[in-house]
Amino acid sequence: MTKDTSWARLSRRSVSIGALLPGTISDQLRQLVFFVDTSGSVSHAMCREMISEAAGALDQGTADMMTIVYADTHVQHVDNYVQGDIVEAGKYSGGGTAFRNSFEWLKENAPDASCVIYLTDMETSDWGDEPDCPVMWAVFTPDYRYDQVIAEAPFGQAIHISNLSG
Repeated sequence: MTKDTSWARLSRRSVSIGALLPGTISDQLRQLVFFVDTSGSVSHAMCREMISEAAGALDQGTADMMTIVYADTHVQHVDNYVQGDIVEAGKYSGGGTAFRNSFEWLKENAPDASCVIYLTDMETSDWGDEPDCPVMWAVFTPDYRYDQVIAEAPFGQAIHISNLSG
């Protein structure tokens, strides 16, 4: 983790002794939001793999705070983590897939999120509206389906995470 100094954020230690010195700011993302697709098309094993990817980001110190949101057509559960926390995998729901409610939740509950990573198989009936922060689609799908499913995404950048067969 790299830190830089800034006069915009004064050092609390220096202020407490009556001096004004620049504080440090982290180059990490402030809040990283992971949405985990828990729809019926996502197996329990795939869901565990998705959570493992999110936990890895926390372990690497990618963000000051990480939020994992489990969603199918609606947000089912939310967990917040900071560095040092242990990420516990959960499987919630198993219905259809629609991203609209997830992005509405983001707007209402994490409006200043630095970035969204949506862990999904991209089998959706509703993309929703593009949020005010960057979106990365972490796509869990067989190689032969990847190009087809990402072609439908109206916004965001996609990366292929899994070489699942099937």
